[in-house]
Amino acid sequence: MVLTWGSQQSGPWLMEAARRAAEANGLRQAPDGRSWGAVTLALKRAGQVRFVDYGPADSSNGSPKCRWAVVR
Repeated sequence: MVLTWGSQQSGPWLMEAARRAAEANGLRQAPDGRSWGAVTLALKRAGQVRFVDYGPADSSNGSPKCRWAVVR
C-alpha cells in the first residue's frame, strides 16, 4: 500500500501522510502511531524507499521529519 501510494506522489512525502492514506483506505489504525517506524525501517532496509530530506510534520507541531521517495 505504501509503495503504491508513494509512487503516485509528485514529490517526497512524510510517512505520516502514507499512514493517513492507508487508514483512509481501510487499514486499521495501529494502537500506537510509532508502530509505523517499523514499517519505514523495513521498507528502507529492503531498498524500496529512500530518504530525501526533512519536512515539517503535522503530528508534532511542525517539527522536522524524514521525507521519503519510492526507489524506482
